[in-house]
Amino acid sequence: MTDEQYQILARSKTIYVNVTSSTWMPRGRTLLDIAPTIRTKLDSAGFTVVRNQSDLHDLILTIQYREEQGRQYRIDTYGTDITCVVRLEHAGLGPLLDLTIRESST
Repeated sequence: MTDEQYQILARSKTIYVNVTSSTWMPRGRTLLDIAPTIRTKLDSAGFTVVRNQSDLHDLILTIQYREEQGRQYRIDTYGTDITCVVRLEHAGLGPLLDLTIRESST
């Protein structure tokens, strides 16, 4: 990243957050309520989080959070495998981050 690109990014203070989540759990509730958690963290870091994609924003944070049934570790008890794909884009600079995180509870 050039110094000019870094300066443009440093001035970026508004962000649109697009979160999708899914789970294997019967009630459809994920282990982590990720959208409010992400918005709160970004707000405390000094970003203005916009709720509508049509609102003006400098950055787009896309998060795909997926929980899948993991390995069985007791009778009728299973772990959870979590995959979280995080993408950060700037309107002028394009993609800045493409990260995949995987974790398992067993």
